[in-house]
Amino acid sequence: MKDKTPYIVGLERFFDQNDEEQIRDYQKELGAACAAIGAVALYHIDSVTPEAVEHGRGLLAGDYKTHSVTETELAELISTYPVLWNDPESPPQKALIGCPHLSLRELHEWTNRLISSLRRHSREKIAVDTILVAPPLILKLFQETAQETYEALRNTGARLSATCCEAYMVNKHSASEAVLTNSNKLRAYTNARLILDAQLADTIVTGELPSQQQRAQPSEPAKVSKPEYADNPKTSKTSFQGRPVFRGEVKAHALVTHEGFNTLANLYGSVLSNSRVAVSGDHNSNLYGKTLTETALCIPTALGSTSAGSIWEAVARKKIAPSALLFAERIDSLTAAGLAIAEVVAGNGICAVDELGREFLNTVEEGDLIHVSECGLVTITSKIGATN
Repeated sequence: MKDKTPYIVGLERFFDQNDEEQIRDYQKELGAACAAIGAVALYHIDSVTPEAVEHGRGLLAGDYKTHSVTETELAELISTYPVLWNDPESPPQKALIGCPHLSLRELHEWTNRLISSLRRHSREKIAVDTILVAPPLILKLFQETAQETYEALRNTGARLSATCCEAYMVNKHSASEAVLTNSNKLRAYTNARLILDAQLADTIVTGELPSQQQRAQPSEPAKVSKPEYADNPKTSKTSFQGRPVFRGEVKAHALVTHEGFNTLANLYGSVLSNSRVAVSGDHNSNLYGKTLTETALCIPTALGSTSAGSIWEAVARKKIAPSALLFAERIDSLTAAGLAIAEVVAGNGICAVDELGREFLNTVEEGDLIHVSECGLVTITSKIGATN
């Protein structure tokens, strides 16, 4: 795309192009996953989304790049997802379906899936406590306009709720449970374990996990080292000029990732806990388990959900934010808005400098001493010959 917006082709086999509700639901799920783990705020689907229908491949830049997503690539990606249950081999205790919230069509769809699976396995009730989440109005319509289906779903043992799945997962009790989900968004932000739709209904009914979903536990979280550089002659200094987005004079030790910083996944748990420091909760990142508070956080860019703004306000208000955010690329609008909210509402601004360049990110190493000046000059003090 000319503005780097993805243009997606080949999705026709996943939905009926004459079924507007199915297409809408598919786009809702796709958008949630893209925003949660890729910071993709907008996309075009060939022959489906308005601009793609009107302009087609005329939306593409002359030097556009193509990436083909295969079933093998998806299977390999899913196999890398860690199992964060206390006991990875324990039987599932709960399933959460509806992140984002289910539509009326999806409630009917999941009712049919569960009933069909119960019949196949000659069972009357599901084996795993299952909650289907939908907006209050949708739940009301489901009960009033499809009472027979509504009762059939209730009779399987499944429950209905309007409470956000993430809200279920942020309390200590749920954090210790073996929770299943079909949502890549919920998997990215919590310890829920991903099971694809094709397998999830049978898993809910039988209580037995599909063998191909077994994965290894993540490694122990690493700790951030904080070397001292004061009066040490065996150091080198390198400076990079960036754009001061939120000005500040900061000295802090570097914490570095070469992947996008997922704001919600990293900070959500710390925001909702009584912790005096923010610890990375993004189990897909090399930052996982590391302390973020009072660091110079060096990242290419930020990604994640539209809730990023409220998250930055919360960490600022709790005074557990990094001392500085240093972007190799241009700051994204969600983070910029969040930092503005943090400064105005929480009254505790967070220094941010962007457009430092890829060379900056390739130069800085974890533990380096960082000095950020008001003008956006970032100076890295490294130990000569030091390695991560």
